[in-house]
This record gives sequence, C-alpha cells and structure tokens, in this order.
Amino acid sequence: QEVAALPSSTVKAPRALPIALLRKLEEVAMHHKGSVPIHGRLFFQWMHFAYPLECPYPLTSEAVKPMSGTQFEAETGLQPIYSAQEMKNITRAVSGPPASQPRCEEEEDGDRCLLAMWTSVEELVQDRKMSLAWQRSGAM
Repeated sequence: QEVAALPSSTVKAPRALPIALLRKLEEVAMHHKGSVPIHGRLFFQWMHFAYPLECPYPLTSEAVKPMSGTQFEAETGLQPIYSAQEMKNITRAVSGPPASQPRCEEEEDGDRCLLAMWTSVEELVQDRKMSLAWQRSGAM
C-alpha cells in the first residue's frame, strides 16, 4: 500500500501495483517466514520492478567484481576514466526519452513478464563482527 502511494520522477501515484509484482513480494515474505527484510537483495529487486528507472537492478555479489582503477587498467588494458569526448558521446546517447517499459500489469502472461529477470537469490546485509583483538583493546 505504501509503495503504491509513493510517486517518483517517472512513476505517478497513487497507482495500482501489478498483481504479479505483489505476488513476488508475498514470495519474498514467505522465504523469510512472513517478513520482508528491507536490506535484502530480493526486496531491492522488488523495488527495481516497482521503480525501474530509480532503483538499479541488484546484481548478486557473485556477478560483480569491484576493482580499483589500477586493477581495471591492468586487467583490461583500458583507462579507468572516460575522456571528455567519451563523456559527451555517452551523454548524447542517453539524453533521449527513456525507453518504454513493457506493460506487465494485468496481462495474462504478467508473471512471466516479471519473471524474465527475477532471480530468487537472496543476500542480506550483515553487520561485520569486530575482531576479538579490537574488542579487548577497549577501543570503540
């Protein structure tokens, strides 16, 4: 209910959320015994489908390999930054109207439309535990 009432720069509110999207949220809750952790990958993914232009698709941690600029250059042979001309080209390429989004709301294959990119891999944000040495030193 709350999400359906939240507008964004590209989504008007109030609105009726697609039934298939509501089913996905119920599946996330079932996966977590009745609650939906808001810091989990499945909820981030659900938000991506609710606000596709505002919320990036949450790739799994296995799909992403962060690296420093030096590592990137060593592995790819490319510079880790764009030139001024490359930035102009990118800006020109993406400055047009946003691509139309497929309408999955009430279509018969709405579930299949949403399932096209949906993955059921959950990853939760967890607190890092302090090392015993850190705790013993009394520093906090």
